[in-house]
Amino acid sequence: MELASIRGLGPTRLGSLRAMGIDSLRDLLFFLPVNYEDMTKITPIAEACPGQFLLCGRIGRKPVINFFNGISRVTTCLKDTTGQISLIWYNQPWMMQQVREGQTVMLYGRVGLKQDHLMLMNPQKVEQMTIRPIY
Repeated sequence: MELASIRGLGPTRLGSLRAMGIDSLRDLLFFLPVNYEDMTKITPIAEACPGQFLLCGRIGRKPVINFFNGISRVTTCLKDTTGQISLIWYNQPWMMQQVREGQTVMLYGRVGLKQDHLMLMNPQKVEQMTIRPIY
């Protein structure tokens, strides 16, 4: 069955689907995720190591923005009862308004190690714990 014959799919959506290699209803039905992001388990900051984690805590200080060679960097920290971790958003200056000191947040992202110091890089704010597919 052709996608164009499916009611509710306009030219813009059809173009997007075709760009992803989906040309028929069969292609659409078998377009499965390649992986999943598990945002159902909160990890205490003290147990975080390099990898993907969901962390929950309070923003420890007012976010600060710096610019280096045309790249913006917003930094602050996240604290919970077990410890503290640095938060860094590259090229996302709007995060200055998204987080504020003392705010309790859940953040999902990649924990990395830089000079023996753990940091959560480009984390996403999470409103509800879920499992999200990655296509």
